Amino acid sequence: MKIEKIKKLANDLLLEPNDEVIELTKKLLASIDESLHELEWMDLEGIKPLSHINEKEIAFEDLREDVVDSTKKIEKKDLLANAANSNDDLVIMKRVVNEE
Repeated sequence: MKIEKIKKLANDLLLEPNDEVIELTKKLLASIDESLHELEWMDLEGIKPLSHINEKEIAFEDLREDVVDSTKKIEKKDLLANAANSNDDLVIMKRVVNEE
């Protein structure tokens, strides 16, 4: 994938990667592409495609119940301290949806 395309994709995702990250992404995508080309040499005749990564269905009764752990409560001041931009009790975020 060309660097311009990687930069456009990053911009579309509201990311601002540096040159090192872009180069690493380019190498990773090339590696993935190479691995996919290896599939062309495999005999996949008669292999049924998967509709899900795991064909075993999930039974909801096997899932655990959500449990509230009040000892892991995060204070509002700590949450606001992690925000890039905040005002009083609110986190201020960049608008990401265009109204057309």
